[in-house]
Amino acid sequence: MLTVPHGTPARSAKSARPARGVTLIELMVTLSIVVVALLIGMPQVGVISANNRVRTLAESFVAGLQQARTEAIQRGRAVTFQQGRGLDPTQTPFALTATSDATGGDWAVVDSQGAALIRASSGAEGSAGAAVSVSSSTASLFSGQIRFDSFGQALGASADGSFAALASTVLLTFAPSSSTVDCTAPAGGYRCQRITVSPFGQIRLCDPAAVTGDTRAC
Repeated sequence: MLTVPHGTPARSAKSARPARGVTLIELMVTLSIVVVALLIGMPQVGVISANNRVRTLAESFVAGLQQARTEAIQRGRAVTFQQGRGLDPTQTPFALTATSDATGGDWAVVDSQGAALIRASSGAEGSAGAAVSVSSSTASLFSGQIRFDSFGQALGASADGSFAALASTVLLTFAPSSSTVDCTAPAGGYRCQRITVSPFGQIRLCDPAAVTGDTRAC
């Protein structure tokens, strides 16, 4: 008769069985579920990435516009915010290679006396070379430049290169250029961003698709 020493628990027949491994069928089912989950999630990851790039560039423009206004007030003279493509901060006096390009992602803050560069930013900074389109619904008021006077008021660029007080608010809209997005109604999760610059120099970032009552609404 088998005896069990005092204090030693008896091993049951169940615990003595070897551990059961994962079968090939179970492994294939698990891998299939993982693959399906990845395929479902990948498009959403692309949307989130595009939205982040759009917001990053829009926030960069807000920072540039706000600095231009602040510098104009502090210096007591006009300071210009320039938008364009082909940023080259080494130029003296500074100039964007295409200052009239109101769709570029590059911008610079320039002292209007002597065209001294105050700050410049490439559209690719912090946005991994984002494919973002920038458009203005008030092209006649904004041709890639906004100038702030010593009082912080905004002046729009005229066709002849002169500047005049804004007749209405300038709207700059940022959207993923790789998709057809209706900025007033999110399509497939894509979100646009909009900057408003009032004649008095107020600068605001908003979401054109946000509903009334939402603090992000334009």
